[in-house]
Amino acid sequence: MATRALERNGSCLTLLSRDDLATIIPRPGDPHDNEEFYSLYYNVTKEPDSPLQTRLSILKKLKREVSKLQEEDYVLDLGSGRQTLEADYKKRYGEPKFRFVTLDKARIGQNQLLADMSNLDHVQASGSSQPFKKETFSVVLSNMALDFMPPETMKEVHLALKPGGRVFVNLHHPRLVSDIDEPKIIYPSRNRSKKDLAKRVLLKASKDYKKYLKENDMLYKSHDEIKEAFGRVDLVVDQVLLKKSASDNWWEVDAHKRERERKSGNILEVFDEFRDILEQNKAEYEEKEYYGELEKVLDQGPCSIYSLASKGKQSLFHNRKVILRFLQDELVRTKGMYKDEKEEQLVRGWLLSVKRKLSSLQRTERQEYNRNLPK
Repeated sequence: MATRALERNGSCLTLLSRDDLATIIPRPGDPHDNEEFYSLYYNVTKEPDSPLQTRLSILKKLKREVSKLQEEDYVLDLGSGRQTLEADYKKRYGEPKFRFVTLDKARIGQNQLLADMSNLDHVQASGSSQPFKKETFSVVLSNMALDFMPPETMKEVHLALKPGGRVFVNLHHPRLVSDIDEPKIIYPSRNRSKKDLAKRVLLKASKDYKKYLKENDMLYKSHDEIKEAFGRVDLVVDQVLLKKSASDNWWEVDAHKRERERKSGNILEVFDEFRDILEQNKAEYEEKEYYGELEKVLDQGPCSIYSLASKGKQSLFHNRKVILRFLQDELVRTKGMYKDEKEEQLVRGWLLSVKRKLSSLQRTERQEYNRNLPK
């Protein structure tokens, strides 16, 4: 007797044999990105798609990042499933001020999604072909899903992230795929529905896939493998930890996208860079006593520290002092921020270059101004 499972198709339920189901069990490199399998899995099993401990670790990291996020910031959850992570976030921390975007390849009905948030959008798409503009997200999360996606997904993560954006990812460790008993297939009876059978078949198929990954050496086995994979798409790995619980083992990865290379130290060309820095760190700089003056100077543009068209020398010197204070505070803020030495040199070297040139200009012109004062 052939084992059979239920497949949901709109409002219709049709029988699907176990042999047929094997054709949609996910395999790496599948051109359809396993949409059929996961659609069936999430609509039938209703099971949590990851261990609770892994979700909590992601949430704690995101919570620490919240103070840096504004209402206009977006956070992407790749391979979100039915939004279990987002439901957990709301239960523990309430509605976030930033905007969540969840993405999954599966066709999941709106009534199957778990997170009830006003500032959340769900997108059905493949992680390897994301429908977002470049540099949209301040944070990208993925809990026990990224290593199930095609290799191209890593490049998409890099493209979707803003410069300096954070990545918090949990990955399967080979030991997470243990040899515990698989779900037992029980045929329909008076007391067991065909839908219950379908659930058991799908859970077994999911475990079969994890075994496939393990047996074909497709799960990350070391810190170096993970760093190499992230490095290939120019994501800087800050930390890799092997975490354990009573029954699970998994990798926790913290990474970020490098800050974009700054423009030259020509003070007339860098006002856009100043505005980006201020926008990205607005909460911190709003507390500075010179914040209001800084905004005015940046709004006026380079002429505020270079041109004498409408302002006198004293006003010009004052505006430069405001910019110099801003640059000095940036040097203090970014000191020790980057674990990657190359990135720290890139960011702080640029700041120092601009500061030195502006200081030199200020000093030279002030000396000339003082010499020309009436005696």
